[in-house]
Formats: sequence, C-alpha cells, structure tokens
Amino acid sequence: MFSAESRNYYKKLILLAVPISLGQVGHMMTGMADTAMVGQLGKTELAGVAFATNVFMFLFIFGIGLSLGITTMVGQAYGSNNLTKCRSLLQQGLLFYVLVGALLTVLNLALIPLMPYMGQEADVVKVAAPFYFYIACSTLPVMAFSGLKQFLEGMGKTVPPMLVSLLGNLLNVGLNYVFIFGALGNEPMGAEGAGLATLIARIFMFVGLALYMYWHTELRFYFQGFSKFKPDWAVLSELGRVGLPIGLQFFMEVATFALGAIMMGWLGKVPQSAHQIAITLAATTFLAASGIGTAATIILSNLKGQQQYGQLRKAGYAAFRLVLVFMGFTAIGFAVFRDVLPTYFINENDTEVAAIASGLLVVAALFQLSDGLQMVGISCLRGLGDVEIPMWMAFVCYWVIALPSSYIFAFVLGFGPPGIWYGYLTGLTLAGVAFFVRFTLLTKRMQKEI
Repeated sequence: MFSAESRNYYKKLILLAVPISLGQVGHMMTGMADTAMVGQLGKTELAGVAFATNVFMFLFIFGIGLSLGITTMVGQAYGSNNLTKCRSLLQQGLLFYVLVGALLTVLNLALIPLMPYMGQEADVVKVAAPFYFYIACSTLPVMAFSGLKQFLEGMGKTVPPMLVSLLGNLLNVGLNYVFIFGALGNEPMGAEGAGLATLIARIFMFVGLALYMYWHTELRFYFQGFSKFKPDWAVLSELGRVGLPIGLQFFMEVATFALGAIMMGWLGKVPQSAHQIAITLAATTFLAASGIGTAATIILSNLKGQQQYGQLRKAGYAAFRLVLVFMGFTAIGFAVFRDVLPTYFINENDTEVAAIASGLLVVAALFQLSDGLQMVGISCLRGLGDVEIPMWMAFVCYWVIALPSSYIFAFVLGFGPPGIWYGYLTGLTLAGVAFFVRFTLLTKRMQKEI
C-alpha cells in the first residue's frame, strides 16, 4: 500500500485528478449556482428547477458518457505514440459529438409538452418549462466541449479544460445575477434567467477551449487537414462502439437518480426541493471523485497501450484506495454539517425543506464510500477497454435493484423521502462491489497471459 511503486501511482493519480476534479466540480457549480440563487426565490421556483434539471439529465448524461469513449481510445493511441490516430480521433470525434448533440437537443425539446403529465404540481411545471428550454438548447455546445475536453484528458492534458470550466462557471454566476434578479438595466427573469445564463456559459466554454487548442503550437497539429475533412466511418463506428455502452451505463445510473427525483415530486414540492439540495451536494462530491476515476482511466489506458499489463492492477488498486480515503472525508463532512449545508440553498423561512434535506444528507453520508468505489471501478474497467459487461452490471444494480427498492422503501414501507435514498444506497453498494470484483478478475487473467 505504501511501497515506492504505490506512492508513484498515488502521485500520478493526484496530479491528473486534481485539475479534472476542479473542472468537474466547476461544471457542477453551474447547477449548484442555479440551485442556490433560484432557491432564494422560494420553494416553488427551486422545485421547478429541480424537476427540469432531472428531466434534462436523462438524455444529457447519456451524451456525456458517450463522449468518455474518446478518452480511452486517445489514451491507448497516445500511450503507443500513434499521434496520427489521435488527430483522426479529434476530428472525427468533433463531427460525432456535434451530430449527437444536435439529436439530443431535438429529443430534449420534444419532452417539454410531456412535462405536465409527469405527476408534478402545476405551478412547478410552469416554472420548469422555460428554464428547461434554455438548458435543452445548451446540449449541443456541451457535447462539443466535452469531446474536446475528453480528448485532451486522454493525453493527460487536464489543466486547460479545468481552467475553461472554471471561467465558464464564473460567467454563469455573473449572468445569473443579471438575469435572475435583474441587473444592469435588465428585467428580472426568475428561474428562466438561470437557464439563459447556463446556455451562454456553455457556449463560451466550447468556443474558449476550441480557440485555446487551435492557438496552441503543439495542439494545432491535431487540426491539420481539417479543411479537407471527410467522415471516416471506421473511426466513427469505433467511437460509437466504445462510447455507447459507457453512455448507457451513465444513463442508467443518473436516470435512477432522476426517476427518484420524479418520485420525490409525488410526495410534494417540499420533499422535491429538499431532494434537489441534497442531490446537488452529493453530486458535487461524486464529480470530485470522478476526477480520480478519470485519472485511473487515463493511466490504465496508457499502460494498456504500452502493453504493461503487469502494472494494471497496481495502478487500479491505488485509485481504489485513494477514492475511499477521499469519500471517507466527504462522508464525515455530510454527517457533521448536515444541518448547516442546506441553509445555503434556501431562504430563512423554508425550515421544513432544510429539515428534510438534513435527513437525506445522512443517507448520502452512508453511500459516499459506495459511490466512490463504483465510480473508480467502472473507470478502471473503462481503461482496460471493458465496457459492455459493466453496462449490463449497471443495468441490474440500478434499474433492477435500486429503482424498485426506492419505490418500496418510500411508498410501500412508508419511509417517505429517505426511503428513495435507501434505494440509492442499495444500488450503489452492489455496483461498487461488482465492479471491483470484475476488475480484480480481469487483471488477474491479464497477468497470467504475460
């Protein structure tokens, strides 16, 4: 655990993970800023943003997962010094993710007429629809940005995406102030203004990162020949083959949380508002941990590209230990500050919302270790190029076990809002154990084949 080799992997993981985590949390801060600033308007507005955000996440997270496929492919190509393959992946990837982003935008917009039929209160839907329109339109620039970001991370260049994400977040906060509350001569737009701010910030992030890459002397190489660009169906097919199982796995996990949020709406706007606060905090720690997972994907894919199969398990185990330590601290933080954290997202009159959110954070503290374990587990498997079997494992853990458990705990056994989160705890724990066992078995088999 503390050998020189292990310490070397801890150092590599931390150096890669910190900027990735900051960028991921910075990306999440867009949603956190929306939640905190809209929460000052009242629980109806907060519930509306919560509802819209969770509906949006169904397709959005599938697209983000799809873009992770390029990280593994670039990592292996870069590890074997195949820069021509990397260039092809960037150019074909941009085409692929723009087309996917356009399709997902259309599908997201098509969900707006269905929102009144999802069991939510009418005033919540009225707030949700205009906010949702703008964030749905942000899907295409996010997909394009994510393609560039994952390409750079596959080569271990994690700082530029982090800086652009943080700048985009700062822009979002400033625009929120202008559009939500009315400033600089603008009329207050309320929750709708938060959606518009998010759209502008996400366009900025894509344009900013694209310009940085084009102006960078080393990275400009990967744009060479772009003016004579032709679709390479073999590369596009490979991007889809690798990315689709990852996208579906992401979809199944996040859809579990999103459907749980919709179930929370069946209990009323107060539990739904509390859920949005707690899930925003839990998602922030998850994204920070996902930086460790992405770092593990990069290191393992590079090692596989270099055919250093004997090192795969050591690097993976280092990532598991690192994430368990990190999530252990976040678990303690949620437990200790469960009554304080919700107060930053609401006005002083919404004491009932704060009380429910505090109880949910106790459950969140319990599943921090499981969440970190399953995130790093799936990331290590992704670095090995193992994506299809884990997708089916995720299906069983999240949709066959977690979702039904949430319904049974909340509505059949009568636990109410915490019951939905007990289902999360069950599914995440099973997924974490399953992914860890599969990684152990696969790397053991690879070591025997050396």
